[in-house]
Amino acid sequence: MTATASGEHVLTASLYSKSALRAVCGELHQRYEEVDYFPSYDMVASHPYRAMFFNPNLRSVSPQGVDYVMAAFLGAHDSGDKPEVVARPETPTNAEVHALEEEERAACEEEALEAFGA
Repeated sequence: MTATASGEHVLTASLYSKSALRAVCGELHQRYEEVDYFPSYDMVASHPYRAMFFNPNLRSVSPQGVDYVMAAFLGAHDSGDKPEVVARPETPTNAEVHALEEEERAACEEEALEAFGA
């Protein structure tokens, strides 16, 4: 979530929305035998992975993260088409991190201006 209309801080709003969705998924999986839950979000966002599957902006998932999750998904579903798993993305430079932060800040400001018709 880049911006939120809830009045809450974006981190609080984002964590709440992910938590609510995860709770619903868990309940549906327990209630209905035909519903399966694959923990792709959990694999990327959980603390044991130390954010290593995120891009430097810490918002979007890196190609290595997608490869890791897809390999696990295909392995769990017994598919022969498994992508190569990359253990760790490259560490970004400080300049790359700063540029991405500036890009994200500009996007948030633009969305806020659009919301207020400015």
